[in-house]
Parts: sequence; structure tokens; C-alpha cells
Amino acid sequence: MVIFATFAATASMYSLNQLSDREEDMINKKVLNRFVVNGKGFYIVISLLFFGLLFSVLLSMTSFLFLILSVTLGIIYSTLRIKRISSIKNIYAMISISLMFLVGATANSNSINSITTIDLIKVYLVLSIYILIISIMADLRDYDGDRLADIKTIPVMLGYNAGKRVIYLLFILFSILVVIENLISFYILLCLFHLY
Repeated sequence: MVIFATFAATASMYSLNQLSDREEDMINKKVLNRFVVNGKGFYIVISLLFFGLLFSVLLSMTSFLFLILSVTLGIIYSTLRIKRISSIKNIYAMISISLMFLVGATANSNSINSITTIDLIKVYLVLSIYILIISIMADLRDYDGDRLADIKTIPVMLGYNAGKRVIYLLFILFSILVVIENLISFYILLCLFHLY
């Protein structure tokens, strides 16, 4: 159930963001997803959100609350256009997307008791840095459209090459934390995830 709940909720928020970023995406990608232009995007967002919430009800109450918080932050992000508010966009995305990890980590009451809060926080913080890296990488990809739309992302504010250097520094920090916290298996899973 965790996979279905997090997938549907994340896909819902991603789809909502696609709808709200139509102008910039026309510049950056030149092609929009079909559901953005055919008028059915809103129905996709609502359907995915419904199924995400439906599946999450079958998880623990803690997990359900983390999913609600993540979805709420996602809706605020897209409807209030948080990406227009300087680099807070990256931190905001980092927090809201990383919450999905907590949905899975707290999915059943047995796993909550076997995981220490400190371990959960450690993994959450390391994952958050990883999500921040991905967020800034997406900003590099969207650099031209964001610059023309006057969206103050880290690469737009610091420059394209400086944005890449920020990613390199964050990746070094991420790697050091993975080694220090003995999260090598976590790192391997992330690498395998990106191969597919």
C-alpha cells in the first residue's frame, strides 16, 4: 500500500506542478505533456490524489499525516507559485518531497517501534540533501525558461556554472554524510534507482 499511496500522491503533485508551470515549460521543453494541453490535467490530478489518499488511509496514522502534509505543501507550492520566491523553492521542494520517505518509514506501527527517531531523522536529512541536489539540477535544466520568466532559482541568481558548483558541493556533503552515518546501502539503492 505504501508504494501505491506515495506514487499516486507524488504523481498528483507532479501533475499539478506541470499544469502550473505551463509557461516556463514551453520555453524549456518546447513540448508539454499531453494532459496539460488537452484540458484533462485537472482530472488526472484529482484522480491520483484520491487514490493516494485512499491507499494512505490503510497505513498508520503517522504515515497518513505525513502524506497529508506532503500533499498540502505540494498544492501550496503549485498554486501559490512558490518557485517565484527566490531559492526558498529548493528548500520547500526538499522538505515536501522528502516527507514521502517518512510516509514509508512510518507505514506500519511495528516498523515505527523498531526504528529510532534519531536514525529516522538522520536518513531523512541525508535524503533531503539528495532531493535538494535533484531540485537544483532541474533548475539547471530549466535555466533559460526560468531566466526569461524571472524566476529566481539558484542557477538564475548565481549563474549557470555557479549552480553546477553548488550541486557538486552538496553532492560531496551528501557522500560524506552517507559514509559517516554508514548509509552505504542507502546510497547504492539511490544509484540503482537512477539506472532505471
